[in-house]
Amino acid sequence: MGKGGYGKGKGKAKSKLQLQMEWEEYQIQMGMGGGAANGWAGPAAPAAFPGGFAAGWGIEGLNQALVSCLMPIKDEEAEWDMAEMVRKCQQKVTKASQKFEKDERATQKSTASGVKVILEEFVDAVMGSLSGAMYERPWFNKVDWTMILHVAVAYTFQGAKCFNRTLGPNLQRITEEALTKWQEEERIGKALWEAVAAAGVLETHQKRARQHLTGAFDEAHLHAPYGGTQADSPALALLQDFVKGWMHEFVKKAWDVIEHGHAGAGSKDESVLFLTVLFQNLCDPDVACVPHEIIMALEGLPASPWEFIAHTAEEALTKPMPPRKKFKVG
Repeated sequence: MGKGGYGKGKGKAKSKLQLQMEWEEYQIQMGMGGGAANGWAGPAAPAAFPGGFAAGWGIEGLNQALVSCLMPIKDEEAEWDMAEMVRKCQQKVTKASQKFEKDERATQKSTASGVKVILEEFVDAVMGSLSGAMYERPWFNKVDWTMILHVAVAYTFQGAKCFNRTLGPNLQRITEEALTKWQEEERIGKALWEAVAAAGVLETHQKRARQHLTGAFDEAHLHAPYGGTQADSPALALLQDFVKGWMHEFVKKAWDVIEHGHAGAGSKDESVLFLTVLFQNLCDPDVACVPHEIIMALEGLPASPWEFIAHTAEEALTKPMPPRKKFKVG
């Protein structure tokens, strides 16, 4: 805490939020908790703490939620103690909360789809902020952030008109679905990153390869040749259509990588092999780098090696799909 206790030093006055965070950190260090939640009954701020404040300051319940969620993994953090872990998380969650407290959409009535959009954006903002600061910590992906997000949503949007006709349980469900969606996007992003290196792309071309692979993945969601392949089930045909569109789009974008950016570059057979290895890795059931909706429609992804991948890789390099038609408006 530093010498002289809280607030006795000279200098710029601290904000109420900063004082609140320091007081909650002090409570954790002293083993007092932060309030009545989870069986704690933290006392009021001592007189020595400047501008003593009532228990509703800051994001109410966030301190308790953070301690509860971080406690199971606290021994995996070698550098920070629990107080530091909570403090850093508090800062990130609070920053996102303050931004959305000023969102004009919260002051207006909204539809169910509008509620979903703003909650998904809020979850993305909170988790993106936390991830940006702590993604490399060994425990980050082991934390269940659900309780923390529920507390943050309840505080940030208290009294918000956009939720006037939304049931409380539905807010929780949408928040949890948004967290699952964010985690899935993060998982896929990591899989894309690792697959490029595993396929033998030269270090000089890895950044471009990842950019093109990600861009092709995004475009395939809407522009893959859906309905163009045959399979034993509609769900498998949908997977094939998506993978075909993804691979063909990648070939169009990443021709330099295919021609010059891997160990066998310069040989058509080696380029087919490179493309096959790359997409076999991405579509391996243990990696499953395909849209969640497709995975849910299937009982399981095809076992690796999947013959369709090799066939499509050969086709993508010899018979590229024609350019998409541009539709005119009006």
